[in-house]
Amino acid sequence: MASEVVRQPTPWLRFALLSAILYTISPWLVPFAFWYLALIQLEQRGILDRWNATRILGVILMVRTKQGHRMLDRIAKPRRFWRAFGEASIWLCVASMLIVMLLLLLAAIASILQPPTASLGASDVILIPGVTRFVPLWWPMLALVTALVIHEYGHGLQARAHGMQVRSFGLLLAGPLPIGAFAEPEGRELMAASKRERLRLYAAGPAVNIVASFIAFVLIAMVASQFVALTPGAHASGIVVDGPAETAGLKPYENIVAANGEPIADAAALSSFLAAHQANETIVLEIQSLSSENGSMRQIEVTLADRYGYEIARGTDPALLEAIGIEKGDGFLGVIGLTDATVGVDRLAGPLGGEKTAGERIFGLLIQPLSMLSIPLDYDGHVMHIEEEALITIDSDSPISFLGSAGGIVLLEGLFWMIWINMLLGFANLVPMIPFDGGHMMTDLVHSVTEQFNRRFGSWHPVRVERFARMVSGYSSLLVLIIFALPVLISFIA
Repeated sequence: MASEVVRQPTPWLRFALLSAILYTISPWLVPFAFWYLALIQLEQRGILDRWNATRILGVILMVRTKQGHRMLDRIAKPRRFWRAFGEASIWLCVASMLIVMLLLLLAAIASILQPPTASLGASDVILIPGVTRFVPLWWPMLALVTALVIHEYGHGLQARAHGMQVRSFGLLLAGPLPIGAFAEPEGRELMAASKRERLRLYAAGPAVNIVASFIAFVLIAMVASQFVALTPGAHASGIVVDGPAETAGLKPYENIVAANGEPIADAAALSSFLAAHQANETIVLEIQSLSSENGSMRQIEVTLADRYGYEIARGTDPALLEAIGIEKGDGFLGVIGLTDATVGVDRLAGPLGGEKTAGERIFGLLIQPLSMLSIPLDYDGHVMHIEEEALITIDSDSPISFLGSAGGIVLLEGLFWMIWINMLLGFANLVPMIPFDGGHMMTDLVHSVTEQFNRRFGSWHPVRVERFARMVSGYSSLLVLIIFALPVLISFIA
């Protein structure tokens, strides 16, 4: 009986089907269908083999290289140092893994309790530089390539520090976008290594990204401290609808430089001035207009409202107003978010900028990474509001004054995306889910803990211990997958 030949779909048919599927998700993804077709042609002609490259999962290109081995060996020579770094990396990554899982759980709970009003766009979920609306192209792309390279170099350094060979380095490409990198240690040597050595190797990559993020954070604080207010004053990020300021014509981010002829140096000075005036009093403010209006000066008259009455109308508890010292007749300008002209760079410097106590700096360093993650969403891909940029300039006595204000802002953007991408890559790789580093760490950690417990109290066979560790790791991966998918699914259902 003649065997039947099963006809596979032609590359062009697969290309058409893939294009249709990608288009339904997002038109921005259609170019990946052309990338898929190009990879098939290169594969069939043997070009990928000549490039030492492999096509995996259809549309991902794995490019290997032998370059960098000599430099890796030179850097890895102080083996004691790198082994100590690997040991510290384990503790850093375990703590970070717990934080990542807590944040994922809180995000999932929040999505259940308060479902998003609109579905998440595919381009916002996959975080592609130049495609995702709040991630621009060039700086994030450069930061991504750098973060991927140092991540895998971290793995490679630990491998060499423990006597393991590294066969090759490489990048994973989806079109022109690098979506991953890898360092290939010898598989037999990796499996023969102790669990502690493997933990050091797995933890080193994310730890290098976290350390790089911290270094960039120190640098951005140093650069941000070189900026001063172009004109001393204060501004409000929001104006109360139908309030005194809006009635007088004040706009968000306009710089208030004087009040009743008195210079206003900062937000604290303006707050003190307002505290000395009562409702129904009329004050004269000197305003520096927005950058779009060439920064011209003008004066406006504002009749203050009653702050106590405004808060009561908002539904604020009178007992709370009494506790914070708000009384009837207190003057109210009708603004929200009154801040200094340097608020944009102060936000980037965080706990390392300005005059703060040691406790404030330590606590600030713990929460600063989370606050910086939202900056691109808040300012549409910029490091600060565009009007905040217009309110600052580089100090003429600064060692980087030669850059000018525009060059200083560009440097801030580059450092910010180095922080953002490295932090995101480091934390994302610590998700306890195979094939991420956190998933491999979870398997070895569970195996080690179970093995020690079994030696003291149990009688399991080593094979059963290994199976248990893999089972826990598998359930962990499934749980994380559900937590990841939950907000996205709810956004489509809601």
